[in-house]
Amino acid sequence: MNRVLIPFPADAALGRVVATRLDARMAPLGWRHFPDGESLVTLDDDLDGTDVAILASLRNPDPLALPLRFAAQTAREFGAVRWV
Repeated sequence: MNRVLIPFPADAALGRVVATRLDARMAPLGWRHFPDGESLVTLDDDLDGTDVAILASLRNPDPLALPLRFAAQTAREFGAVRWV
């Protein structure tokens, strides 16, 4: 099984621990904030045929809900077979 864990930047430390326990490769998630309030979420494009888990704390969900949705959709477009 080819597992990939994609943590949001604020959850990178936890992501390293979780990735080890899941025997998963960590892939970067880039998140750039622009002055006009827009964001750009980018993923590693080597996700074809992988099982992807995206790690994001939703303690404050409003600013994370759309970037999380965009990350999941992009993982699917890059060929992820399953996502959690």
